Amino acid sequence: MNPLELLVIAFVLSLDSFATSVAIGISMCGLNNKQTLRLAASFSVAHVLMIFAGYLVGLTIVRFVDAFDHWIAFFLLVGIGIKFIYEGFKSGGKTNDCTYDPTRGKLLLGLAVVTSIDALVLGGTFPTLNVNLPLALLVIGIGVFIMTVLGTKTWKIAGKNVARYSDFLGGMVLILLGFKILLEHAVIF
Repeated sequence: MNPLELLVIAFVLSLDSFATSVAIGISMCGLNNKQTLRLAASFSVAHVLMIFAGYLVGLTIVRFVDAFDHWIAFFLLVGIGIKFIYEGFKSGGKTNDCTYDPTRGKLLLGLAVVTSIDALVLGGTFPTLNVNLPLALLVIGIGVFIMTVLGTKTWKIAGKNVARYSDFLGGMVLILLGFKILLEHAVIF
C-alpha cells in the first residue's frame, strides 16, 4: 500500500471522529485546549489500538465482527445521541450551560470505541495487503488526531446562537451518524 492510499484511509477513518467531535463541540459550546487534547488523543489512540488488534487477529475475527460492527456503532451512537437530546430537554430548552463534559470517563471511552470500530475490521485486512504497519499506525493516528481537533473547532462556524439548541443538534448529529453507519453496512430496503 502506497503513502497516498494510507492518507486516503486515514482521512476516511477520521470522518466519524470529525463528525462526533463537531457534535461534542456544539453540545459543549466549544472545548478548551485540555478537553480538545483529551478527545483527540482518545480517538487517535483508539484507532491505532483497533487497527493493531485487527492486524493481530487477521481475517478470522474480521468475518465475525464485520457481521455486526455496524449494529454496535449504531446503537452506541443513537444511545449517546438520545442522551444528548435528553440533557437538552431536561434543561427545559434553556440555553445550554455547557457544563456537561463528554470528554471524560465512560462516555469518552464509548465514543472512542464507536468511532474506531471500523478500524478493527480494516486492520484485519492489512496482513493480506502487505501494509507497512508502523507507518500505517502513525499516519492514521495523526490523521484522526488532526481531524478531531478540527471538528472541535468547527462548531464556531454555526455561531454561538446555536447554544440554545446545542444538545439537540449534537444529539441529532450522533443519531444521523449512527444511521449512516447502519445504512453503509446493511441493506434496508
